[in-house]
Amino acid sequence: MTRQAAQLAPPPMATVTTSEAALGAAQTNARVSLEDLVPELVKRIAWTGDARRGTVRMELGSGELAGSTVTVSADNGRVTVQVNTAAGTDADAWRTRIANRLEARGLSVESVEVR
Repeated sequence: MTRQAAQLAPPPMATVTTSEAALGAAQTNARVSLEDLVPELVKRIAWTGDARRGTVRMELGSGELAGSTVTVSADNGRVTVQVNTAAGTDADAWRTRIANRLEARGLSVESVEVR
């Protein structure tokens, strides 16, 4: 009975403190929903698609690419990205950054065009 009570008891205090800290951080991050963030980040958005392909077009409202238009298309698992930015934007850096992030998530990137 002693062994069973020990197995069912809460974890030692140090572990609880660490878990509670992690839980608190997760809850803090989760307090802002996507519904609240989208109006801050995206001015306009439109999408279309079916079971095999789809396209989303977004006009960004904040950040380094504020005012830019991003179009992402997927066709049979291949992703194409087009970004129309303001003058003076480092297109090569953004092209590389976008391609690397999509590939890191296992997506098949056909092309990334930043102009």
